[in-house]
Amino acid sequence: MKRVAGFFTSDRPGYVVLANMAAQVTSLLTAPLIGRSLGPDGRGITSAVIAAFGLASVILALGIPQELRRRNAAAFDADSIRSSRDLACLAFVPAIAFALLLSGTVFSGLPGRLKPLVFLCVTVVPLTVIWANDAAVLLAQGRYRAWAVLRLAQPLLAVLVLALAWSAGIMSVELVIILSPVGTALTVVLGLCFVRVPFSGGRAGRWALAKKGLTFSGGAIADAANNRLDQVLLLPLIGASATGYYSVAAAVSVVPIALGQAVGAQELRNLARCSEPERSAVIGAAIRDGSSGSVAACFVLGVVGPPAVLLLFGSTFEGTIVPLLVMTFGAYAGSVAYVGSMLLIGQGKGLAMTIGQVASAATGVALLFVLAPALGAIGAAVAASIGFVVQLAAVLVALRVGPRHLLPTFTSLGRVVATLTRRA
Repeated sequence: MKRVAGFFTSDRPGYVVLANMAAQVTSLLTAPLIGRSLGPDGRGITSAVIAAFGLASVILALGIPQELRRRNAAAFDADSIRSSRDLACLAFVPAIAFALLLSGTVFSGLPGRLKPLVFLCVTVVPLTVIWANDAAVLLAQGRYRAWAVLRLAQPLLAVLVLALAWSAGIMSVELVIILSPVGTALTVVLGLCFVRVPFSGGRAGRWALAKKGLTFSGGAIADAANNRLDQVLLLPLIGASATGYYSVAAAVSVVPIALGQAVGAQELRNLARCSEPERSAVIGAAIRDGSSGSVAACFVLGVVGPPAVLLLFGSTFEGTIVPLLVMTFGAYAGSVAYVGSMLLIGQGKGLAMTIGQVASAATGVALLFVLAPALGAIGAAVAASIGFVVQLAAVLVALRVGPRHLLPTFTSLGRVVATLTRRA
């Protein structure tokens, strides 16, 4: 009982897993409400718009959240935080241009009433950049409970509002879309409360911060492309219904990646604190631990996922099942690749991480245009999974870690459990 109480009264990496899984649960709670009320078409449109919002936030972040994690892993760096907020405010100008571009291209076929909402969503993207920077600082400092609150604020607001709208019979595509900027504004306020840095004070060189962040930005953008761009491109490629099936499979399949995020966050801290001769052993153990934990998580997903989708979404979303099973394999590769990416950040190898993620995104998008028109949602799932495998291979090469470290062991799985429950 004391161990259980201690888990909830101190910062532990397990909060990263719990928060990400809770966020996915809220997504699974809201997705059936949207799917049953708006059908596959409505689900496809809303998922494409929200994916575009997320992709824009990563592009405009310039990789600065990753650089902030590196700078704050050893000690709190208020100067760099102030500079990151200055740069985020400047991002409103390109955000407007990006909103105009999307409204006139990918979303040009949307009904007229939806286009102003899409424009608004993308225009306020810099607010997401602000709280993403704060979240990076919280992770770097081991403040996992505060990070969990930040992570869950927006999805909890969404599930509350959408549940009320569903019960009142007023669910609409417009309501789902407008929740993104509203939830973002709430999260920004929470982030500023958790990471309290006065506006006045010293500032790190903004250009130096942006320049270093750019070495991570390509990888971050490529990673976002792996997880979001496909849903944007699929809307005109295979239609709203098939996009709806794929979006549900993608949302459910990221659950194992939550474990990779937790392990990666802790291993980044471990790498920052170890001596140079210890680095090779720490990296090898981290990859094996990530692989062992991911195998267990993906096994559970493969067993529980299909019946859960049918139970929550109903028979109209039966087309989600096969894509979900395919993406379970991609989820394993993506989870381990995330752990490896955090290790590359810890070594300051942002370019190596970027190369792997760009190769992954390029592979996934190229295969998307080949496989999706012929196989629909299943083809999109195959393309995404192969992209994650390419990312994992590139990360292992950059870390100089052999495939033998991917072999799961019960010992490594035990270390993962211990990592998730250990004090920060």
